[in-house]
Amino acid sequence: MGHFSVGLCVVNALSSRLTAEVRCGGVRRVQEHARGVALAPPAAVGPARTSGTTVAFWPDAEIFETTRCSFAVLAERFRQIAFLNLGLEISLTDERRAAGTMEVALMWGGSREERLRSFANSRLTREGGTHVDGFHDGVAAAVTAWARGRGLLTAQDAGPGADRIGEGLTAVVSVKLDPPRPH
Repeated sequence: MGHFSVGLCVVNALSSRLTAEVRCGGVRRVQEHARGVALAPPAAVGPARTSGTTVAFWPDAEIFETTRCSFAVLAERFRQIAFLNLGLEISLTDERRAAGTMEVALMWGGSREERLRSFANSRLTREGGTHVDGFHDGVAAAVTAWARGRGLLTAQDAGPGADRIGEGLTAVVSVKLDPPRPH
């Protein structure tokens, strides 16, 4: 099968477009596909200083009812895969255009669990989303900066992660997207 193996076949068959890049042995190879068909054989396009694989794909709107992906669901799945495969590094980047405003109400109490409700355009988002990920990251960054500013953490100390910040947190996160997207 070479560098482009069976794992890509399923994703490729369900994509309107797919680009696979493999960096191995000092060479960077790329192959483009459209609706499951390779547009050309894998081509060496230059040197590679690292090794790894990058796959970019666009779900086929003729197959799926929706082609929107949940960043939160993908991030959680990738965390699981990376945990189960020692040494595997996965990077996930949300390149969608951000638009709208976010409002947050929060307080910490004595509970050990996090209670969070999130909304997008006044609709409950049970599975979270990028607005919830951003909220967690933002709160963790703000608490870390506050602790460093008061000498409670040094520059070398890792700040408390979003998982620790959430202990006892009750929050409502509401984002208004402009323009509203149909569901």
